[in-house]
Amino acid sequence: MSKATFKPFGDDMSPITEVPRLRSRLERYSLVIVGLFISAGFLGANTLVGFDADMSTLIAVGVVFFFSLFAQTLINAHSDMQFRLAESNRVLESRVSERTLDLTRINVQLTDEIHLRQEAERLLRASESRYRTIFENAGTAIMICDHQGQVLLANSQLHDMLGYTAEELRDSNGWMAFMEVGQQARILRWSVENHATGSSPRCFESALQCKNGENKHFYVTMATILGRPEVLVSLVDISELKQAERRLFHQAFHDPLTDLPNRALFMEVLDMTLRRSRRNRECLFSVLYLDIDRFKYVNDSMGHLFGDQLLVRFANAIKTCLRDSDTVARMGGDEFAVLLDNVQGLEYTDVVVERITTMLRKPLDINGHEIFCAVSMGIMADCRAYENADDIIRDADAAMYEAKSAGGDCCKMFEKRMYRRFKRVLELETAMRKALENEEFVLHYQPIVSMKCGGVSSFEALARWQRKGFGLTPPAEFIPVAEETGLILPLGRWVLAKACEQMSLWQKTYPALADCSVCVNLSGRQFKDPDLEEHIMQVLQDTGLSPKSLKLEITENEVMHNPERAIELLGRIRKLGIKIMVDDFGTGYSSLSYLHRFPIDVLKLDRNFVDRLDTSTVPSDRKIVEAIVALAHGLNLEVVAEGVERVAQREFLAKLNCQFAQGFLYYRPMPPEMIREGYLDKSSGKILMPPNTHHPSLISHHP
Repeated sequence: MSKATFKPFGDDMSPITEVPRLRSRLERYSLVIVGLFISAGFLGANTLVGFDADMSTLIAVGVVFFFSLFAQTLINAHSDMQFRLAESNRVLESRVSERTLDLTRINVQLTDEIHLRQEAERLLRASESRYRTIFENAGTAIMICDHQGQVLLANSQLHDMLGYTAEELRDSNGWMAFMEVGQQARILRWSVENHATGSSPRCFESALQCKNGENKHFYVTMATILGRPEVLVSLVDISELKQAERRLFHQAFHDPLTDLPNRALFMEVLDMTLRRSRRNRECLFSVLYLDIDRFKYVNDSMGHLFGDQLLVRFANAIKTCLRDSDTVARMGGDEFAVLLDNVQGLEYTDVVVERITTMLRKPLDINGHEIFCAVSMGIMADCRAYENADDIIRDADAAMYEAKSAGGDCCKMFEKRMYRRFKRVLELETAMRKALENEEFVLHYQPIVSMKCGGVSSFEALARWQRKGFGLTPPAEFIPVAEETGLILPLGRWVLAKACEQMSLWQKTYPALADCSVCVNLSGRQFKDPDLEEHIMQVLQDTGLSPKSLKLEITENEVMHNPERAIELLGRIRKLGIKIMVDDFGTGYSSLSYLHRFPIDVLKLDRNFVDRLDTSTVPSDRKIVEAIVALAHGLNLEVVAEGVERVAQREFLAKLNCQFAQGFLYYRPMPPEMIREGYLDKSSGKILMPPNTHHPSLISHHP
């Protein structure tokens, strides 16, 4: 809308709005026109009347016209003023309206800005409240510091963890004053570097001293606050975690029963000692390797809890014989190792060995039981020549096994021949495992003869190893290794199955052997096997052999390890129809109070007694044999004499009414094909070879 300019007089003033031109002019000159008409009428009237127009008339007419014109002018001026006032008012109202609209719009904008600012303030307060809540309830100690470590702000967790008030933290020399001196400079340098470079947060572990003097471990995170010369520090208390870590470390490198170092830690200490000795050849150290004799018997007879207590008491006793600088460790089971570090001479090693042996001569009191604890000890006096710790333990272990092989309760200094023997045992173990897989083991059978008629009553199955590249290996070489390594269990199971299979085949082929039986030796490991009875029944079922054609041999030592269990187990086996034989009778610790209770059928007289019958000049040797045979007859037991090789021995045993004999005087152990081809009649199945006749190709070694 255009703006109007106010003009008090004149018709050239343009109105703001459009007005019809004619109406406007009539309105503006109506009184003038009326005055002209009045004047004209007055003059015309005078003329019609006949009056002459004099000066007064003209003046009157002029006055009328003048006053008409003046009145019109005043009216026009008033009208223009009214119009202009109305127009000005309209323009003013328009401007006011526009201004009002502008003010309304501005007011709306201001209101929106106020609302936005109020919302921003509300969000800021909410954010501040949220971050304050996080800051105070983050579950970890948080503080804001300057780059010198001065605490500016801290949450309540920090006060609770360290025990310091806000004033005490602000008045201190910075939070770094509570940590170890060695860390302070490094942490301060990190803080400055982080601010200068804007690097990522630093994380580290540190111990801080609390107000009560306690040192706590914390996981610390330091991060620079962007745009501000401040550092955000968070502390997570990991004191319990560090304690658990120390416990786990202790458990990983210590025996849980005796709390001694375990094998891993001992080997680490031994390796460090060995490296130190390389730098200083004057650094002399020794290693002892100990094994408790007959500990398994104690465990089996007294229980594992008693055995554990024995190990603890033994470990404590060993520690009393050593210096603080020496190390004793439990290597596993009942084996212990001792490191005598930085000894001045080998005399100290001798002194320690003497202390241990003297101490073990005294009984250990365990729950009111006095136990004498004997050990087999291997000694490595000077270990400086070795390159690694494993070789030291290997040779110390070999010396210990040499002492155990010598009967135990003694010490052996390592010699190179022991390692060769130890190596041979390991090689034999490996070869035997492969031999079981490759079926290199075979069975030979030695007949057991009736001393009354000379006929064969049974065959004893004896394991032989047809080792590739070595020929036939005698059992004296591999049976002890098999028992030591546990291979005797699978080997014994194979022997039982193979012997029953062979006897079943012979009985089916040769009816005359229907009353013969096969004798199979049970090892101590087999006798302790919980599945022994089930395995025997399965073998008999698979081979079709009658239980009465099977005899099981077990040594008296194995029977006496746990007499009550032996009585129960042998009784169940005997009820199946299987006969039980006690092998090597008289060589172990026989108990006559138990002997009559054992469900056995046969006693086998050991070859050591038989061998001295015709060579010994001591009368008691024969008396022992007479007593054993008489005892067996008194208990209604049959007697088999082992190792009968000479006629004088046979005649002496015959006078004692010994029922059966076994030995080279009758037959040597033979493979089944040799028995079948050379000594069994194909029609009757009877043994054709008469006693005292020896086949030149038979095996000449003892079973």
